[in-house]
Amino acid sequence: MRTPIRLAPPNIVDVLRDPQSFGGLQCFRDLSSWTRWIVLLKAVYGLPMDETELPIFQHHTGRTAPLPGGYPTTVIIVGRQSGKTRIAATVAR
Repeated sequence: MRTPIRLAPPNIVDVLRDPQSFGGLQCFRDLSSWTRWIVLLKAVYGLPMDETELPIFQHHTGRTAPLPGGYPTTVIIVGRQSGKTRIAATVAR
């Protein structure tokens, strides 16, 4: 009897990039302007960051590195038309 292969569930960033999910929405088709939001989501959910994302995290938070397991509570202060409603709606689903 074969053991079924278990795939890891997609994380929030995978879902934003997936054209069959949120990546299929017009606002998320090109994520080049969403870099800072992706860094924030990776920090909140404890996802690994690459060498270009860590300096962004450090600049905006004043911290040297994100907590390994993510953050149970997050406060985000952003301006108008920053994409916060779209990100919040994505996270809330």
